[in-house]
Amino acid sequence: MNSVFRVTEKYEIAYPLPIQLKTGDQVSITKYETNPEWLGWAYCIDTQGVEGWVSPDYLQINGTSAVVTKNYDATELAVEKDELVLSLREEYGWRWVRNRNHQEGWIPLKNTERHFGYFAVIFTSKRSSSESESYEKTSHRM
Repeated sequence: MNSVFRVTEKYEIAYPLPIQLKTGDQVSITKYETNPEWLGWAYCIDTQGVEGWVSPDYLQINGTSAVVTKNYDATELAVEKDELVLSLREEYGWRWVRNRNHQEGWIPLKNTERHFGYFAVIFTSKRSSSESESYEKTSHRM
């Protein structure tokens, strides 16, 4: 089940041109993450020269090369302190989240804490801005 998290520390995008891979793509692996919080991530270069960190769960690794086993997107999401986000998955110290504007991307796990006061529906249903304002003012608290 997806959960709502509060951002405890602002995060800014470190890689503005994210690597985006499709199943079957070939990549070269140049290094692995050594930070204990994020162990496992592989720094890859695709055939077009685009670079970025890729979760090993998306790769069939053979030495310094790999084949992508499922679509992968390294897009990061800029978030502000106290912003609420919906966590869609977690991998190796990072969380793939959706914000209230329906933007999605990775943020560090360490920048979030579980939030129990809001329903996840505010992140999953698209509403007009007046509908959202009314909804958020009247019915989002448990």
